[in-house]
Amino acid sequence: MELYDVEILSTAELPASVRQPRRGHIESGSDVPTDDVELLEHNAEQAALREVLALLRLVQANSVTVSTATRRATAATIRRVAAVLEGGDFFDPNEKKAKKWDQVPGPIRAVAWPLLLQAGRLATLNGSKLVLSKAGRAALAASSADVLRNLWERWITNPMFDEFSRIENVKGQTRGRGKKRLTPAVDRRRAITLALAECPVGEWVAFDDFVRFMRASSYDFEVSTDPWTLHLTEPRYGSFGFSGHDHWSVLQGRYVLCLLFEYAATLGLIDIAFTRPEGARLDFTRVSYDDSLSYLSRYDGLRYFRLNPLGAYCLDRAPSYTPSRPEVRARLSVFPDGRIQSTHGSLGHDEILLLETYAGNEAAGVWRLDRARMVRAIEDGRDLAELRDFIAERDDQDLPDPVEGLLRQTERAARALLPRGLAVLFECADAETLARLMEDRAAGRLCLAADKCHVVVPEKSVDAFRKAVHGMGYGMGGNTKITLL
Repeated sequence: MELYDVEILSTAELPASVRQPRRGHIESGSDVPTDDVELLEHNAEQAALREVLALLRLVQANSVTVSTATRRATAATIRRVAAVLEGGDFFDPNEKKAKKWDQVPGPIRAVAWPLLLQAGRLATLNGSKLVLSKAGRAALAASSADVLRNLWERWITNPMFDEFSRIENVKGQTRGRGKKRLTPAVDRRRAITLALAECPVGEWVAFDDFVRFMRASSYDFEVSTDPWTLHLTEPRYGSFGFSGHDHWSVLQGRYVLCLLFEYAATLGLIDIAFTRPEGARLDFTRVSYDDSLSYLSRYDGLRYFRLNPLGAYCLDRAPSYTPSRPEVRARLSVFPDGRIQSTHGSLGHDEILLLETYAGNEAAGVWRLDRARMVRAIEDGRDLAELRDFIAERDDQDLPDPVEGLLRQTERAARALLPRGLAVLFECADAETLARLMEDRAAGRLCLAADKCHVVVPEKSVDAFRKAVHGMGYGMGGNTKITLL
């Protein structure tokens, strides 16, 4: 691959908004009216460090169900995953169509996380449920940055899933010649990863400038070796094989958007600035003039991204991970009754999300620490040290003694019960049967008495327990129901 000395354009500050054609105008050009659209910013680094633990806990709780054929999460699981994401998913997974022909972006991070855990071998399929592997259980106590780095390295080399299938409006890719002519996703990811590693750390890069850099620097790739097999809406009029069109932005460009938006940003390698996808990129209208689509992919609104310190570590740009320190934009005061008040400046969106993880909003600029919220946060894998550090950076005073006491008591209470894995509940025919089980040398060491007629057996010991009770002359037949605790 011949490389050229090409500079990546970048900026330290984001614009407040971007201009795009007004809704309903599918063409772009100087005569088309435009609107200013506000940029939404997602600082993914800190969010990903916390979310990966929350997802591992969700798998540990037996709450992640996937399709055995596609390995994608079910609709109920997607809603469950979205509920533990910081600020929810990028777009509301429950958004409904106002009209039957409307498009809705749907979930992004909630789709990516279960796939990433499987590709990273932290979760394996047990029936239709995901369960933690040995590596997944170890990840709960490991450095989150190292876990995310491992997930990225596993993802870019995994052949299990092709991100291009998430761009559903490109037809013909799922069967026959279209499927056979798709290039290996691993090769595409390698080109994008090499280009991403060239980006300046801590600087915003416009997506369009990034893909121009990729092509000029020969970090190029193909999605399909035969574009004639892919099309929009109607094969006869929307085929990518018609001559005279440069389809790089529509095919390769959409794949880059997907990898960055759905996987790199979910894992926290890049912070992103985006809009809704409607009308954000109209290049696909040159392929097919069907005006039924307001966007080609749910990722069309990605406008800027910023390689952060976590991304630098995951891409081998840094030997170790040193967390970025977000700019402190407001001062806080903490009162003995647990109230937290913003005194100078305004908290950013990400700061408010973090604060409201632990405290309820009582009035404009006023929150109160909430014990139930703090317990749920600790259950999801978060640490109250995060809250202490957040406050310490914004309040020159030490925490009041009653507040410090509340935090210590909550930390102890949140860990009063520790999950030790799944178990099976067995109902005994009578108290005499239970007594004999507990007295038996083999069976007794594998079970615990739950009450006068029930015993609990760790899931991993069920087969050994079954063998032991068979040796005692007992069976597990009839209408016995096995219940996972």
